[in-house]
Amino acid sequence: MKHTNTATKQVTDTIKLNDIGFRLILIPFFGILLPLVTGLVDHSKYSLWQTKFSYLYTIGIAFIIWHGNRFLLFTLRSYFDWFNKPIRKIAALVLAVLHWGDVKKFAALLETARPQWLAIAAALQLATYVGLAAQWWLVLSKAKTPRKPGDLFRLTLAKHFADQVVPTAGVSGNVVLVDRLVTLGVPRGNAVAALLLQVIAYYLSYAAGALWVLVVLYWKDRASVLLTSALLLFLVVALGIPALTLWLHRRGQKPLPPWLAKWSKAREFMELVGEAPHQLIRDPHLIAWLTLFNALVFLADAATMQACLLALGVHAPLSAGYTAFTMASIAVILGPIPMGLGSFEAVSVAMMRLFGVPFEAAISATLLFRGFTLWLPLVPGGILLRKEMKSAKRRNNI
Repeated sequence: MKHTNTATKQVTDTIKLNDIGFRLILIPFFGILLPLVTGLVDHSKYSLWQTKFSYLYTIGIAFIIWHGNRFLLFTLRSYFDWFNKPIRKIAALVLAVLHWGDVKKFAALLETARPQWLAIAAALQLATYVGLAAQWWLVLSKAKTPRKPGDLFRLTLAKHFADQVVPTAGVSGNVVLVDRLVTLGVPRGNAVAALLLQVIAYYLSYAAGALWVLVVLYWKDRASVLLTSALLLFLVVALGIPALTLWLHRRGQKPLPPWLAKWSKAREFMELVGEAPHQLIRDPHLIAWLTLFNALVFLADAATMQACLLALGVHAPLSAGYTAFTMASIAVILGPIPMGLGSFEAVSVAMMRLFGVPFEAAISATLLFRGFTLWLPLVPGGILLRKEMKSAKRRNNI
C-alpha cells in the first residue's frame, strides 16, 4: 500500500498543465459570452461604465472558477482522475458560470423569506447529515469498530462535496468515504460494508417513497402515463440496485470470466465488494434499521421543500412539496446531468404547478431548496475535504 501511494505521488508530482494559452483567451471569452447569453448583465439598466465593471466582475468570477478547477485538479488527483483534458475543464467552467445565477437568486430569496421557516429548513437539512452519519455509525457499531459521531458527521459533508464537484455518479464520494474510514482505523472490509449497506438502504427507502408518490398521484387524480411510467421505471431501478449489490457481494472474490478479468476496473471493484463481511451485508435487521433511517432522511428533505414554500408565504398542500422533491430526485437519479442542474428544477416546478402552486412561487421555492441542499453544504464540505487532502499528503510523505 505504501509503495502504491508513493508511486501515485510521484506520478502526480511530475504532471504539469501548461494551459496559459487557454487561460488568456477563454477566461475573458466565457466571462463576457455567458453573461450575454444568460442575460446576467442587463445593458438597458446600466450606464456604459457600469456595464464595463459588470463584465470585469464576471471575468473575475470566470478567473476564480478556472483557478479553483486547477487547484482541485492537482490537490484531488491522488483520489480522482478528474479533468485531465482541457476540454473537460472548459465544460466545468460553462456549467458553473451558467448556474452562478442560482446562487445569486438564493441569496436574494434569503433576504425576503420568513426567517422562522428558513431556520426550520436549515435544521431539517442538518438532520439529514446527522441521519447519514447515524447510518454509518450503526454499521460500524454492529461490526464492533465504532467511530466518533463527530468524525462521521464531518465525513458526510466531505462526501457531499466530492459527489457534487466531481461528477462521477457518486463514485468520487464513495472513494472518499472508504478511504477516510480506513484512515480513522476502520478495517477496510467494514468500511466497504458501510458503503454498500448505505446504498442498499438508500434505494429501498426511495422505492418506498416513490411508491407512495404513485398512490398520491392517483388519489389526487393527478396521474398521467408519463408520470406513472417514470415511477415504474424508477421502482425497477431502485429495487434492482440493492439486488445487484447483494448478488455482487455473494459472488465476492470468485474468479471473473476471462473477458471481464481483463478489465482492471471491474476486477478491482469486485475485489472491493468481496471484502465486506458477510454477516453485516446479510443482516436483515440491520438493513431494516438503515432503511428506516434513510426514509427519515428522505422525509426531512421533502419537509425542507415544504418549509421553503412556507418561507415564501405559500400555503400549499403537503403532497405538493413531497411529490415535487421525490419526482425531481428521481429525474436526477435517472438522468445523465451532473448534480441534476436544470433537470431537478424543471421537474420540481412542473410538479408544484400540477398541485396548484403559482409558477413564480414554485421557481422561488425550488431555488431556495437547492440553495439549502446543494450550494450551502459545498462550503464546509470543500473545507473539510481540503483538510483531508492535506492530511493524506502528509501521510504519504512520511
